[in-house]
Amino acid sequence: MAYDLTKMGDIYVIGGGKGSVSIARGLEDILRDRIKRGLIIEKRHGHKLSRIKVVEGAHSVPDEEGVKGSEEIREIALNAKKNDLVFVCVTGGCSALMTLPAQGVSLKDIQKVTIIPKSF
Repeated sequence: MAYDLTKMGDIYVIGGGKGSVSIARGLEDILRDRIKRGLIIEKRHGHKLSRIKVVEGAHSVPDEEGVKGSEEIREIALNAKKNDLVFVCVTGGCSALMTLPAQGVSLKDIQKVTIIPKSF
């Protein structure tokens, strides 16, 4: 599918996973300053991008940094308007890196069910 970027509103890039930075870097190379805002959550590797914020979360047991990044991703997505274009980069590990607990569920609750006992 082709999109005429002159007819699009703002462009956002969001997502997470162990390979999401590579995808986001490719989008930056192509779209450059057309990207209004972006956030990717990745495993701790120290990657930096020029237009897209990189948050480092924990994998395979989610942590608070991943939750904070997920809250910011949610904000970006909810504020996108009808004519905006949102690229979502989802790769392996995103279920841990992009953890956003539902109301009444704590991060500790999710961490408990994520950790598999050695006797399992």
